[in-house]
Amino acid sequence: MGAQSSSTASSSPGAAQTSPLHDAAGLCFDDLADAEGAVTAAAFEHLFSGSVAGFGGRLFVSLFGKEKPRVSKPEFVEAIYRLLSHDSRQSVTINTYLEVFSDADAVLPLQALSCACKLALKLSDADSDASGEATGSNISLYLTAASSTIGSKENGDDLTVARVANWLIDNMPGIFDSVHGWVERAVWSSSPQASDLQAPFALPNCVSSSKASVSSELLNEDGIWVLSTLLSPCFLGHYQSKAVSGAAAAAPVSSTGASTGGQWNLLYNSRDHGLSLNRFKHHVMDYRGPSLCCIRCDHGKVLVLAVDCEWRESSSAWGGAECMLVQLAPTILPLASGPKLLMFNEKTRGVRLGLSAGRDLARPDIHLDENLDKLTLRASLASSPEELGVRHIEVWGCGGADLQEAQRRQKEWDKKQVEKRRKVKRPGRWEENPDALILEWGGVHTTSNFQHDRTKDEPEKH
Repeated sequence: MGAQSSSTASSSPGAAQTSPLHDAAGLCFDDLADAEGAVTAAAFEHLFSGSVAGFGGRLFVSLFGKEKPRVSKPEFVEAIYRLLSHDSRQSVTINTYLEVFSDADAVLPLQALSCACKLALKLSDADSDASGEATGSNISLYLTAASSTIGSKENGDDLTVARVANWLIDNMPGIFDSVHGWVERAVWSSSPQASDLQAPFALPNCVSSSKASVSSELLNEDGIWVLSTLLSPCFLGHYQSKAVSGAAAAAPVSSTGASTGGQWNLLYNSRDHGLSLNRFKHHVMDYRGPSLCCIRCDHGKVLVLAVDCEWRESSSAWGGAECMLVQLAPTILPLASGPKLLMFNEKTRGVRLGLSAGRDLARPDIHLDENLDKLTLRASLASSPEELGVRHIEVWGCGGADLQEAQRRQKEWDKKQVEKRRKVKRPGRWEENPDALILEWGGVHTTSNFQHDRTKDEPEKH
């Protein structure tokens, strides 16, 4: 097919032929094609052999339909281009993978959705046993609880693909990040540019202040994976990349919107640092990047507040567009998201003290009091505000080691400035300094003048 103009490059098969993705798909086809110049479902399955039995054949049916046992090179290249030129969190991609697990049927059994989640867990290297099989013990329980929210059939657990897709887009948009990256690497494996691809999707690595790997008491691997499907890539230590776009694409890039797993640094742990506002501020303030505040309350409730910017003390609402409030246990439920989601007030009178988060800060979804030991939950799952005791708080910095080091240097600088101010000598005799007189007018007695006045007024001792 002849070359297309750049204005139509992104909307036609000819456009794909000008991109590196087209070249990679063409090389992949050449490796899989039989003597008659066609690729079969069995050959496509071989591309994913050794990982998940049957996945390649099901993806083939989802891409080309049940009536197409063999496809030509133009058909193959266009279908692959159409799949991988979309981000993993777009609706068209989510629908494609749901069709894979529903066998291209309109109905998706709950068990099939659970298998999809476990595959994503496995490809994220999370919750895997020695054989490499993902157990995902908490995922099935979560999906079972969520099925009533999605909308199930009257006589069984089956759900429609359309309903599940809409629910995932709102609640777990990143569910197929790792799966999409896996498919992408398989297609690019025949290309000389395969080494330029971003590293596989991986979950963040939790690290203590001593730079040693550490397990969170509030986030198990299932929970971390679920959060990875909910949160913006900025919390995962990932860099969002643009999908391949026709002739403009000059090198292979990941369309998962993510690269390698990031590093979560433990900033504050109430068990070690103490459950108090002063200790919380000392360890969390001056961290200039995204962070996760995890709170365990009475009755096993775990709430996660994702903050996409530096923490600040203010009586006004703050926070960027990627902020989110999620209930992680006993059931997983996104509660609120968006800009100006938080208020952290310590001093201003007439304004609620403590940490508030929610879409309406006059009636926040959660409020953590100024002592950090009581939390009020006012969410859709509660008919009235629920008062809960706080058992444990963890704050994880999601910006990697560099940001934590920058926080450490900032604290050292602040400490040195305080010490400098303490060492500054007052010029001359303080009682003769005009500043001392001004303070006296304001009713503030300096040490020397106050001592002088007190001695002068004391009665003489005989």
